[in-house]
Amino acid sequence: MPTTKARIALVRDDELDRALTTTEDALPEEDVRSTAGHVRALALLGAEAVERDPEAVRRLALDRRLQDRYGISPPRVRGFKGLVTEPPDPEAPYAGTEALEWVRGGR
Repeated sequence: MPTTKARIALVRDDELDRALTTTEDALPEEDVRSTAGHVRALALLGAEAVERDPEAVRRLALDRRLQDRYGISPPRVRGFKGLVTEPPDPEAPYAGTEALEWVRGGR
């Protein structure tokens, strides 16, 4: 359909196909009638998410780098907002380990 708006070309690779397949049932039917509409809906949802939590983009980028570089993903714990980036407290260098042991029922 003719339009006065600029168009964006995308390469439909395995990663994009996986995203489209994963989100197809989660979006309203009118948003997934065409691939272009589906991608647009995802882009708008992503922008809204970034506006609500800009720090999430940094966490996702860090998660991706960890996965790509080391093949690991950070654990997901309810209420945990991301990876600790500060150096350990010299007075309590094992506080995280001790907290984990406590959660597991030790100490």
